[in-house]
Formats: sequence, structure tokens, C-alpha cells
Amino acid sequence: MRKTRFGLVLVVALFGGFEAQAQFANKRLGFELGGFSFNDAEITAGLAVQLEGNYYIENSIDVGIRIPAVLLLTRVSNKQEFGTGGQLYFRYLFSEESVRPYAGLAIDVLVILRGQVQGDTSANQMVFWGPQAFGGLDYFIVDTVSIGARGFFTAHIAINNRNVFRPTFGGYANLHFYF
Repeated sequence: MRKTRFGLVLVVALFGGFEAQAQFANKRLGFELGGFSFNDAEITAGLAVQLEGNYYIENSIDVGIRIPAVLLLTRVSNKQEFGTGGQLYFRYLFSEESVRPYAGLAIDVLVILRGQVQGDTSANQMVFWGPQAFGGLDYFIVDTVSIGARGFFTAHIAINNRNVFRPTFGGYANLHFYF
């Protein structure tokens, strides 16, 4: 009787278990395309493309860096500004399957390179930095490629500007390659 029960349990365990699935890679590179609102007296919004890379640490946490190229729209119709900077972030994955919702925190730096205006003695760049909270969703279309969307809010603080605080919010669509 005991041998029969053991044999039955063994057969059920072998054939009735869950399907094994491969783990996704720990490193990723990709890019994001999106826009944001920038509440300033001169600059109203920005369109950005970002290069992104990150590394999965363990226990649903990964760290990464983003490097943006930003076209900033101003209240003057024929004048735009260019910006760049970077973000250092970590995020928590709520699921590690083919659909990955996540939330995270970042330190964001935005440097706006201003054109020289005749008679303007102010600095040729404005520097903003601040904490960022974000959330998003990645979906794996194959084992090594994911698409997704991310929304964020940043509390930018101006380093060399009259108005110290700039709330910034927006969203990005992304494409990532895992290896």
C-alpha cells in the first residue's frame, strides 16, 4: 500500500508539475521616446529621446542610468532650447514574468543649453536636479525584447535660476533589448 501511494505521488509530481520557464536576462539596453510638461516662465514642454541601460540585482530590484536628449519648447514660437543630463535610478518589479509592472525612484539632472541672446548677461545654461518617482509596465514580445510605457513626476530644483522649484511630469514609450 505504501509503495502504491509513493508511486502515485511520484507520477503526479512528474507529470502534473508546472511547466519550466527560462529566466530573462539580467542586463538591458534600450531607448525611450516621450514628452513632459515643464512649468517655467519661458519653457513650457519638452520632447525627449533617452538611452537607457540597467542591471538586475536580485529580489525584484534593478538599477540603471538614463541619458536624455531633449528639445524644449518655449513660449516664443520660433525659439527652442536643447537639453541633456542624466538619471540614476532603481526600480522594484512587482512581477518577473512576461508582463512586468514596476515602480521606482531616481535622481534626475537636466541641463538646458541656452542660445546666446544679444545683451543677455545671464548664464548660457540652466541646471535643474531633483528626485523623481515613476511607474510603468514592460511587456516581453519575445524573450529578449520588451516594449512598455512609463509615467513620472519630478520635483526639479533650479541651481542657477530665480524660481527654485519646477514640477515636471510626463510619460515615455520604450523599447528594450535584454542580454
